[in-house]
Amino acid sequence: MKMVGILLMIVLGFVLRTMFYTKNQPAEFPAVEVSPAVTTPVVAGELLAFTATEQEAHDIAKLYEIDLKYWDGGLAVFTTDRDIYDVIRQGKENGWPALSVNGINQLH
Repeated sequence: MKMVGILLMIVLGFVLRTMFYTKNQPAEFPAVEVSPAVTTPVVAGELLAFTATEQEAHDIAKLYEIDLKYWDGGLAVFTTDRDIYDVIRQGKENGWPALSVNGINQLH
């Protein structure tokens, strides 16, 4: 009888833990909105992307109609005269490879 009680408590504990753990977890990652309200300074007119090859970086530049400044070891740096947040938003709306701003990190 004691063994049944212990087994019942283990099962009940597992069920309750599963209910509360999954209940409080988001079903998926929340969507990130592109916003010009950035607290980190950015390099004006520059965007970044990680690509496997330099050719892939050229293809992204052509797709977005922006210029490839350079590619080095998988990091592509692009330049544009357009608003960088509009370019990022355009890519997101069209399902294109993601670009990000070139943030300036400072040591204090």
